[in-house]
Amino acid sequence: MAEEKSQISGQTKQCPKCSEPIQKSAKKCKHCGADLRNWFVRHPVWTAIIVIIVVPTFISIALSDSSSLSNSVSSGGQGQGGQQSIEIVSIETKVTESNSVWWKYAWVLTLKNNSTRDKSVNAELKWVDAGGFIIDTDQEYSLVIPAGQEKTFNGFALIDTSVAGNVDGIKVEID
Repeated sequence: MAEEKSQISGQTKQCPKCSEPIQKSAKKCKHCGADLRNWFVRHPVWTAIIVIIVVPTFISIALSDSSSLSNSVSSGGQGQGGQQSIEIVSIETKVTESNSVWWKYAWVLTLKNNSTRDKSVNAELKWVDAGGFIIDTDQEYSLVIPAGQEKTFNGFALIDTSVAGNVDGIKVEID
């Protein structure tokens, strides 16, 4: 009799709702009717939503961590004594939106005018991969920086989903 009980207990488990013994393979408790399947199996629609929307969002956030993107700058226009009249103080980019067609890469560019006159420059922003190859570009025209001051500009570029995940950094050139 004790041997028979140990065989039965090896094939059973307790229902998490009512604590009655049920078979290990049971999908529903025969005592209280509780559904014993895991949450993902019981909720296939929510599972699909999570897989389609939430998972890619987390992936895009992980890939777009602005601290991991490398930034580089290049500028033209020498002032007196070899000092650049327009200095690129900083350039940053990060993904602010994404869908199945494009990722929206926002950018913030800070320029400094080291001259005694207001300056107007054009900027070319280039999103590059780890090898330095250009993935996409954005042109900004007539950015005016007052004499002896810094000024911050911002904008965005929509980059095709097929290549957006390869973005490793942003470069900017001004003229």
